[in-house]
Amino acid sequence: MVKKVILYTTPLCPQCERTKRFLKEKGIKYTVVDVFKDQKKAEEIFERSGKKVVPIIEIGENLIVGFNKKIIEKSLE
Repeated sequence: MVKKVILYTTPLCPQCERTKRFLKEKGIKYTVVDVFKDQKKAEEIFERSGKKVVPIIEIGENLIVGFNKKIIEKSLE
């Protein structure tokens, strides 16, 4: 089953760029939400995650705060 992946990011975030490269290398399709431009989405995801940092990766029902290959891969299973 393919899980929906959403990457919450900002323009100058090095960890966000690493996450994008990793997902691309794995062939994972994802949607990018720029929380710098979309304040409503920023407030929503920061409230849900309890964190005000990026990247936040939403995979299905899971939220991953920060770039962590092992956790991302496990969540994609």
